[in-house]
Amino acid sequence: MARLGARTDKKIAVPTYEQFLGIKHNCIDVDTAAEQIPNTNLSYRKGLIVQHGGSSGTLYIGGGLPYLIMGAHGNNYVDTDHDKRSLVWRLSGSGTNEWYLCTSSGGDPGLTEVTKLYYSLKATAEGSETAGTNGTVGSLAAAHQWDWGNNDTLGFNTVYIRSTGSTPAYNPKYIYRTILGYYFSLTADDTAATGGYELGPGDAVNLPLDGSVRLFAIGSEANIPVKTLEYV
Repeated sequence: MARLGARTDKKIAVPTYEQFLGIKHNCIDVDTAAEQIPNTNLSYRKGLIVQHGGSSGTLYIGGGLPYLIMGAHGNNYVDTDHDKRSLVWRLSGSGTNEWYLCTSSGGDPGLTEVTKLYYSLKATAEGSETAGTNGTVGSLAAAHQWDWGNNDTLGFNTVYIRSTGSTPAYNPKYIYRTILGYYFSLTADDTAATGGYELGPGDAVNLPLDGSVRLFAIGSEANIPVKTLEYV
């Protein structure tokens, strides 16, 4: 689809004075596997500053737009390509209390491999998602574990998640408030398409990302201290 410009209330953007009312700092140890920074976003955030706080190695930051599998449109960015709320959950014939995502006719949902999944339960507030634990399809060990695969001779791979039961009342649509599936790859690489934005020791960047946006980081070596400063 065509790339559309940002929505504004006028044809020409009008500069405004933004007053920030609070800040929160954090320091996260980032290793050689991608993780969210900070691990939990500050609600109503208007932006954040990220700094490589170590003396060696390179920090790579990046992210991607998630599939909105379940949840409210207004609380998550979504466009036509990423709005997957029309998909349905069916009980897997293998594993315990496992459900897989497909079209209403049982067909291929057309997803790129999901690499990170966040969820919130019906009993929690919108925006309070938890990072799901990635397991092994067919033997997901506990409720809310998930995996990407095909354990039902489907002819396609998809998202599986373990609910707390196998009867219709435990269909994920009745259990979860929000499910977001991220499918990007972030590597500690200078040239590949999966390589992130580079920060060397002492480098910092200011990003006007609100609290609904997840930022991820990976290090070229283990134990890189990453300092963040969020403002609201």
